[in-house]
Amino acid sequence: MNRSYKSILPLILLLLVSYMAVGQQTGMVWGQLSDTTNHQLLKDAFITVSRVSDDSIQKRFFSTENGSFSCDRLPYGNYLIHISIQGLQPVQKKFTLNDQQKQLDMGIIYMHIRVMELDTLVVQEAAVLIKKDTVEYNAGRFQTNQYASLSDLLKLLPGLQLKNDGNISINGQPIDQIMVDGKPFFNGDPQTALTHLPAEIIKKIQVYTTTQNNLSGVPPPPGFPGNKTINLVLKADKRKGDFGKLSVGAGTGGAFNSNGDLNHMNGGQQISVIGDAGNIDRENTRADLFSRASGITRNLNGGVNYRDSRNDHTSINGSYMNSDQRNENSQRIHVLNIFPGNSSTVLDQNLNMVTHNNTQRFNLNLEHKPDAFNSFIFQQNVMLQRTNTVQDQQNTQHYESSGDRIYQSSGNNSSNTDRRMISSTLQYRHNGQQPGQMLSLELNMFNNYTDYNGSYFTQTTHLSGSSSLNQHNTNTDHVLVLSPSMNYMMPIGKQNILNIRANYSYTHDDIATRTYSFNGSTQHFDQLDTTQSNDFKSSYHNAAMQMSIRKQWNKITLTAGTGIAADWLSGDNKTNQSHTTRHFINMLPSVTLGLGSGLQVSYTGKPVVIIVQQLQPVSVTADSLFIQEGNPDLQEPYTHSLNLGYSVLRPGTQQFFSASFSGSITMHSIQHAVSLMDNGAQISKPVNLNGAQNLSLILNYAIPALQRKSGFNIAANATYSKDPLLSNGIRNKSSLLYFSSTFTWNFHTDKGIDLNISSTPAYNSMHTSMGQTSQYFIAIFGGKASYTRDSWESALSAYYTFNNSLPGSYQPDYPIIAPFIGYRFLKRKAAQVNLSINDLLNQQSGAYKSIEPGTVTDTWSRTRGRYLLVTFTYNFSRFGGGNHNIH
Repeated sequence: MNRSYKSILPLILLLLVSYMAVGQQTGMVWGQLSDTTNHQLLKDAFITVSRVSDDSIQKRFFSTENGSFSCDRLPYGNYLIHISIQGLQPVQKKFTLNDQQKQLDMGIIYMHIRVMELDTLVVQEAAVLIKKDTVEYNAGRFQTNQYASLSDLLKLLPGLQLKNDGNISINGQPIDQIMVDGKPFFNGDPQTALTHLPAEIIKKIQVYTTTQNNLSGVPPPPGFPGNKTINLVLKADKRKGDFGKLSVGAGTGGAFNSNGDLNHMNGGQQISVIGDAGNIDRENTRADLFSRASGITRNLNGGVNYRDSRNDHTSINGSYMNSDQRNENSQRIHVLNIFPGNSSTVLDQNLNMVTHNNTQRFNLNLEHKPDAFNSFIFQQNVMLQRTNTVQDQQNTQHYESSGDRIYQSSGNNSSNTDRRMISSTLQYRHNGQQPGQMLSLELNMFNNYTDYNGSYFTQTTHLSGSSSLNQHNTNTDHVLVLSPSMNYMMPIGKQNILNIRANYSYTHDDIATRTYSFNGSTQHFDQLDTTQSNDFKSSYHNAAMQMSIRKQWNKITLTAGTGIAADWLSGDNKTNQSHTTRHFINMLPSVTLGLGSGLQVSYTGKPVVIIVQQLQPVSVTADSLFIQEGNPDLQEPYTHSLNLGYSVLRPGTQQFFSASFSGSITMHSIQHAVSLMDNGAQISKPVNLNGAQNLSLILNYAIPALQRKSGFNIAANATYSKDPLLSNGIRNKSSLLYFSSTFTWNFHTDKGIDLNISSTPAYNSMHTSMGQTSQYFIAIFGGKASYTRDSWESALSAYYTFNNSLPGSYQPDYPIIAPFIGYRFLKRKAAQVNLSINDLLNQQSGAYKSIEPGTVTDTWSRTRGRYLLVTFTYNFSRFGGGNHNIH
């Protein structure tokens, strides 16, 4: 085997060198820009050069001071140059570089005025464009108020859903990062960008599929939908200058809030410094069923972001962020645990908890392009995190049918967790001479250290007596992951592209758990509990090879492929001298059909990676009433997934419609086997069960509010799932159905009136094969009305929540009202003083219901409630040659 490896390695290296050396022919294109009205030379026009074959962008740059542009080191092929500048109609031209035309002078390119008025007809740049899997919004067509933030702009975009907690999705698919001119802003964190980026600097918002590194498991096949990325394209005249804001506020009951940011831009260079401090919640005025206030949270955040892409060959991007969060929470929880016969139980809990979390993150991204064919990327991420938790609780459990009490307990616990994580990515990419030819090599490394210390005390009273648990737990966990991968694309003929992917990942996990009982004689935790202590080491090897072919017929694209994945894992438990070994081999079929009309259908089959800790033959408990066990006999699940997406845009009215359907069936899915003991304790163990299914349908129809007109958005979401589980050894089939719809209407006038009205009704139900049924209806009606005149601004936010299944003590319905008034002053109205009242009626609105297979939970959490807040805000901006330019 070693001889074969030594003989193959030089051959592989020779092939790679030969591949990279083939045909490094390049050409150059240049020209000059001028407008048709005054024949002025146009500087700072945004120019992109992309391949005609696959629309991949090869170069991004701006025109110079004298309106000229040039782009060299372009591999031979057919290209499309796109030129845009604010106020003028975009220009697109095709060109070809080859042996007969190595250099191309495009001469003077004239650009026309964008808006042309013919009688009463006005033609403007489209507000929304859809091109393959990319949705592009023209920010200038969505009118926002003065000094609006990025979040205010995103709320107006059709198809985009922005929740109160800052999470963003488009047509139901989550958006996991926000980029600025193609570079991460604070490592792509959406929360930071929503708060600290102003709407006035943004020209376009592009939403496209995310390409993420996979540390373990099988990467998705080509063309299969994944999470989304937002890329913000900045205005050309906002790329040089300084801008920012400072806001400080204080109120009743100890409420305070402040945030600020300072941004310096010099073309491709940007430096941003931000800070946040406060203990109030985000403004909650939208019909958002999933964002719930929980306790009182104090946040202290600060960081710096730097990027520099002024060098044609090398760019750097990095950030540092320190986040300190403290949450105080009091909760009442009512849980129905479903078991066969008359053995279902009800658990009532009262919790008081304080959690303090401090996180430091450092991110670095270096990209070097020595020429038009090769690029190197190095990424480094470091995280240091410490979490402290103190909690006390009182529990009472009884049978649902008879009401007989099973036990009553009280206790407290405290824990400290330290986590140190470092990850690195090294990538090399080579573009071949032929359009679409590409080789990518990547190496991912991940290290995670976790140290945990916790003390638990619980006193429990049963019908037959009482017991106590007093113990101290320690846990150290070290995870190491190494994951190299290769991706190769090569054109076959004129309409076909071959894609070959290979990846391997190695995961080593070393866990040491110690549980000590309290020794009354020594007054120390020095009695080792061997039943809950173990040393467990595991190794997980995953290798996959995938091959697919993409074929193009006019507007129809078909991608079909297959592959094979092999998993090998082993675990050694030193405590009980046990050894676990598993081997799995699976096929990886995939097919994607895309139609030019906006329809895409995808199917894939792939295994689900087992968490090695689930295989540990050991029991773990925190209070002797909820016991977790491992299962060394688990099989690897396999999921068949089907996705369908459709989107259409009417250019004239900008009406937007999208539909997204997804369905999956998982064989040997890992579910829970829950057993109820006579003393009320529950033992949970992972088991393989067939029959897990999930169906989801998301519809969205929108007419955006353009140029101070009204617009609305209608969204509907339906989800159906089947999740089997074992309750006291009996199979329990749980069917969950969820349906919700959201209607949002925006209305703006030139007289300073802004209205936003929304409603969200939803229905939840669960049916089990054991005869249990739970269903409820919830609705939220909300709105915000604001009026601006001269220097004064006033607003009233209100929403009403109704839940027909919550008990009276959990607030089944409540209104929230928040009035606001503000006054702007100083030059250009850059400063503003605001007075606002949150939760005017002091409703303490922290109640909600959740349904999961086998359980129904009602939760009430304490919130801050009513408070008055006075805030001072100052905005500033200086762009271009030093002149102020306030929006």
